[in-house]
Amino acid sequence: MSGKQWTRLAAACWAGLLLGSSQVTANPAPNSYDYVIVGGGLTGLVVANRLSEDPNEPGLNNQTSGLLIGSVVGGGSTVNGMFLDRSSAADYDSWEALGNPGWGWKDLFPYFLKSTKLTPPDPEIQEQYNYSWDTAAYGPNGLLQASFPEFLYPDVPAFFDAFEELNIPFIEEHALGDSVGVFWAPSSQDPVKQTRSSSLTAYYDPASSRSNLLLLTQHQVTEILFNKGKNLEASGVKATDLTTGESVQFTAKKEVILAAGAIHTPQILQLSGIGPKAVLEAAGVSVKRDFPAVGSNFQDHPVAYPNWNVSSTFPYPGILLVNETFNQEAIALYESSLTGPYTYARGSSVAFLSLDEIADDSESLLTSLASQEATQYLPPIYQQNPAILAGFLAQKEILIDQIGNGTVGVLELPFSGIGSVPHAIQKPLSRGTVYLNASSPHSEPVLTNYAFYNPFDVQQLFASVGFTRKLFNTNALAYLNPVETLPGTDAATAEDVFDALLAAQSVSTSFAHPSGSAPLLPEHLGGVVSPELLVYGTQKLSIVDASILPIIPAGHLQASLYAVAEKAADLIKARAKPQTGEMDEPPIEVDDPPLRAADLLAKRLAKHLTLSPKEGATSWEEETSEPKFKSSDAEQSYQWACEELRQTFKPRVAERLRMEITETEYWEREARHYRDAANEQIWQNALDKYSQGHTPGTADAWRSIAKFYQGVLVEHGLALQKAKDVRLSIDAEKYWQLEAQFYQRQWTPQEREWRSASEIEPECAQVCQPRLSPKDLGSWEPHHKMDDVSGIVRKRWI
Repeated sequence: MSGKQWTRLAAACWAGLLLGSSQVTANPAPNSYDYVIVGGGLTGLVVANRLSEDPNEPGLNNQTSGLLIGSVVGGGSTVNGMFLDRSSAADYDSWEALGNPGWGWKDLFPYFLKSTKLTPPDPEIQEQYNYSWDTAAYGPNGLLQASFPEFLYPDVPAFFDAFEELNIPFIEEHALGDSVGVFWAPSSQDPVKQTRSSSLTAYYDPASSRSNLLLLTQHQVTEILFNKGKNLEASGVKATDLTTGESVQFTAKKEVILAAGAIHTPQILQLSGIGPKAVLEAAGVSVKRDFPAVGSNFQDHPVAYPNWNVSSTFPYPGILLVNETFNQEAIALYESSLTGPYTYARGSSVAFLSLDEIADDSESLLTSLASQEATQYLPPIYQQNPAILAGFLAQKEILIDQIGNGTVGVLELPFSGIGSVPHAIQKPLSRGTVYLNASSPHSEPVLTNYAFYNPFDVQQLFASVGFTRKLFNTNALAYLNPVETLPGTDAATAEDVFDALLAAQSVSTSFAHPSGSAPLLPEHLGGVVSPELLVYGTQKLSIVDASILPIIPAGHLQASLYAVAEKAADLIKARAKPQTGEMDEPPIEVDDPPLRAADLLAKRLAKHLTLSPKEGATSWEEETSEPKFKSSDAEQSYQWACEELRQTFKPRVAERLRMEITETEYWEREARHYRDAANEQIWQNALDKYSQGHTPGTADAWRSIAKFYQGVLVEHGLALQKAKDVRLSIDAEKYWQLEAQFYQRQWTPQEREWRSASEIEPECAQVCQPRLSPKDLGSWEPHHKMDDVSGIVRKRWI
């Protein structure tokens, strides 16, 4: 076909609710498209926007179309709590470790940058609430708006103090790969209009005027169509017009893209004859491919709602619902100045905690989990299908490792200053299924959640309640006069706690994060889609929604799904240009995601630390593995360190210390390491060269200096190309002296006060010296004098 190929995107929505300025139609335009996108939620609109970016080009056949279905245009991003948090690097690395190259943290990080733009709060707001962030975690031109609320309920800061009292680390910027701790997360909120930013407003509205984009509502997809005589090559979809009841068809020349979510994507596949044979036959659907994995592996974050009665400070969350006078004042404030309580969604304060932080018996819990029979707490289909079972066992192995080493959170505690704090289990071992309703296949499918079926999940909940009991017993929250009312102080066992919460109807199977029912896994591990997001055993059929997540990440899903959808759009575009495989608009390029959770040095150092200064001063164990420690093979050192850390279940201590060090201090130290690896003349020449036109002192300047010295060392043939190589080359005594300087620079978030080295030198000597090195390093005097940059230390050690 010659000439221009007009591209259109159609969207069909189950409900008629339309929001914002979007131009939509209930009438289908031409029935032939390049792409048919089934699902009008978060991922569907992101992919629709990116696929319609291409201009109309002669002979390109670059038509794009979307047939989107969802209860609301924009899906979950239109109705969620607007929490825009990311999971830890380890969460995403687990996806890649399951056999999905290109789906780890390093590969997804550029898409996080591409999707989101952060507007920092005004200085007075930041000073008032002490928000923290790092602009390096966000892109300069992302379509989704991220910001911090300008209103905060008065009791929130006390909760931060309470977490600090329990030695839970404060994370300055969780979105850089470490989200285990307590932190501020931005909201998906336009800071100018003080309105929700969603896939509708951020991705569809700006593209709605494109001639190649059409949003079609009030249509429900009932079947994927396949070409006759070919091996399940998708050719389009069949849909029902919900206003007339008529059946219509849409042809996809290039691809049918499912974005209907973890509930409806497997339903559509099954209605199309792709799914477990027994399920299809029971529903009267002709079997095109017996595919047991479709609808298995379903996951969500089960949640419970324990309660403490507290004497909250006025105003408090929930007051808008019970105090009409205050409510009307808040409405007037919002309408007149876009300020006040109605600029606050579900908040931005949250803690994600490791198992080790909430359970005293974490090691025995993991041992018990590892000893479970393979199919003991799984749906029947896992017993019938070796591939699905093998996939779960692979997930279980990774989860035991990550939960054990503390690189992922197992509990979410979002807090807003009241006594009812949701306890959302982040790493459930229970798995559910999504199958057709045999008696009414086109009705909502049957979801068998199996929430809390695995006793490990009940034990996680029990440990969570135990932690929150400690939280409300801190000095920081004593002024609230908290009294536990649910599950009640008499509930002393896991069964007691669970039964009490269940009886009070304070347990939910879902935190509105359904996922995993068409997983991104190798086919021999029960996968439904490949790393290219193509459905196994079919052609021209892909999935781009939450159903592909193989292991649910610890966190709210929307930030992750924006990145997934951005990456999916690039994969689909690359398929459309097989002659080059190029992407129209590559994501932001980064050398490495900043502050990776799997940082080699932090993991190696963790084994030399204990959890309290008192222990550090009195119980130093003889080190016998120093030769391995000084291996010049970085990968060998890394693997050895991981093995050591798995045995202690205390791997994150040094990571936390690292995260609390200011960026400027870190790069100052890195530059000094490079200096120490060279001779003084090389250092001076490099410094003189760099100083021309630069003023060292900022984090960016010191980072540049460090990188410059790295290049200088290579130029002089010293073959020290990375900071970790330099560290490995430093004499052990000097190495640990320098590391001690890092540990000295810990601070107390509650007080945020600096103290001079002279004030606490005796404490430095007592606490730090025993952990400097397995060797005798002599007196403390020369150690702290090595730090001639600032000459100061912070109060808190670990």
